[in-house]
Amino acid sequence: MRWYTFWDDQGQFHRLPSVTTILNLTQPPQARAQLTQALANHPLASTRKRQTSRQRGDRLDQWFKACCHQGKLLPLPPAIAPMGRQLKPYLTQLLALPQPLYTNQPVFNPDHGYAGTLDLVASHPLTPGLVLYELKSTGYKIWPQAIADAELQAAAYALAWPHQFPDLPITALATLHVTPYSLKENLILDPNAIAQLQGQFLKRLRGFGAAYRQMG
Repeated sequence: MRWYTFWDDQGQFHRLPSVTTILNLTQPPQARAQLTQALANHPLASTRKRQTSRQRGDRLDQWFKACCHQGKLLPLPPAIAPMGRQLKPYLTQLLALPQPLYTNQPVFNPDHGYAGTLDLVASHPLTPGLVLYELKSTGYKIWPQAIADAELQAAAYALAWPHQFPDLPITALATLHVTPYSLKENLILDPNAIAQLQGQFLKRLRGFGAAYRQMG
């Protein structure tokens, strides 16, 4: 679990749960049951698989953000080369756009009581304005639940963004799902669809307190 602490402009101290913590603790029953069953059937293998996947995802995330921050493609670490090769053409197109890039940007939403660190805010070749990007990786299949959670995560960050950047509106969301064999982009342009996702996240947020208390 991850928590963020900060002082606001009025001198008030806040300790807020992260977006990923909220989503992990309020997973739909079916997704939670599948994870519990996998751990029960193969505890050691499942734990190692999750650790390896997390480490690989962290490395890809670091490489992606370093490229964006420096404005150029950097050498690919061997451990993430297959996924990096899938991402390279997209990243090349993204870096060719004249723009400021916001990477690894913490955002806070004291009104609703959560915080997080988004992957990237930048422009997009298919739409004007700023787009909030969320990068996800997996070793094999892109599961529908992973896409749904990434959309909620991006929507939550977009809802918090105006608290720090009121003059730079987010106009769209893009979730990127990378495997060693493919790259899938999910671009959400409709403001009503974004608002619906934010409503779904806030519903999950309302269930977070009860889920947290159940942990004891």
